[in-house]
Amino acid sequence: LSALENAWRAPYAGKRIDVEEREMLCSGLCAVLISFPQDQWATSVDNLARPVITCLNIVSKEADLSKGDSTGPILIRLSNEIRLLAAIVHHFMTAKGDKVIDISDRSKALIPLLHSSWPVLTHIADKHGSHTVS
Repeated sequence: LSALENAWRAPYAGKRIDVEEREMLCSGLCAVLISFPQDQWATSVDNLARPVITCLNIVSKEADLSKGDSTGPILIRLSNEIRLLAAIVHHFMTAKGDKVIDISDRSKALIPLLHSSWPVLTHIADKHGSHTVS
């Protein structure tokens, strides 16, 4: 788990890892997390998502301040981080456990993640999206 966590955090420390590889890593981490006791899921998922949400907050501020041509790479970074957030939700919901797990139990574990990510996601959508978000 420690090696997976270090690899997961590496891009936030300046290491270059493609988003596809990060999604595969996310899948492995979620497979480990689902094996934890159910009362640890929400905290574990939140810990997994924390660097993504932090990055989204920082990069969205950069996007707010950028003008013209410099916006493209920033928006790509934002879209990749949103993609990873979606991957966390997807892989956690579909990870195979060693016992049958009720889908509503998995969903409950994601509620704190959705609450913590919603403000930055709506900000990005409002400021840089093409549709109004409510």
